Amino acid sequence: NSIAPSMAIAVEGARPERLNAIRDAATEAERRRIARRLHDTLGQDISYLRLKLDQLTGGDALQEIAVIRQELERMRDIANEAYNQVRGTLADLRPSSSEDLVTALLHQARSVGNRANFKVEITNEGQPRPLPSHTQRQVLFLFQEALANVVKHADARRVNINLAWGEDTVTISLSDDGCGFDPNSVQPNGHYGLAIMQDRAREIKGHLEFVSRPQAGTQVTLRFPIPDLSS
Repeated sequence: NSIAPSMAIAVEGARPERLNAIRDAATEAERRRIARRLHDTLGQDISYLRLKLDQLTGGDALQEIAVIRQELERMRDIANEAYNQVRGTLADLRPSSSEDLVTALLHQARSVGNRANFKVEITNEGQPRPLPSHTQRQVLFLFQEALANVVKHADARRVNINLAWGEDTVTISLSDDGCGFDPNSVQPNGHYGLAIMQDRAREIKGHLEFVSRPQAGTQVTLRFPIPDLSS
């Protein structure tokens, strides 16, 4: 109450150009948030459905009825998952679930692994601690994108995820045994998925690193501070 009159005076005294800049910045931030949300949820599943539909309309696939049936069943599962993600977006407006980060990552990775036919192993070092819901969502969305890249590009058979809990930081690494790539040939600013991953890492004051080389797999490592829930 004590600062409200001062804030009102400041707003009233602000130049119209400044107010327009503030509104434009707020609008842009909201657009980026919505774009990231759509990309990380429905965008991933719709991309998968389009890929499978393209494969099913090929001449070779049409000769294999059993293959078509199997792929259609997977596409149905993805459609169901997309519906659940819409419900999850609405659920984010309410208090988040009590599922811890390790369990949530395991469920997320195994869901993608079952879909794409690769095995997932997860290890945990140190003492896990609860994270703010916003921080946990950013981590899960970031590694959802990493898993999507495994599906799209790696042709991997195994994915390992390791969580290492320190006194005030968490380090999470995801490595695959896929085909790898040359990091020097990738421009992160030109790849929407990688740009969003870096954006999410910065949002939780984290550091994101990619290590890979052709035919030697890829490792994605995220390190970020553990927020103090008591403050």
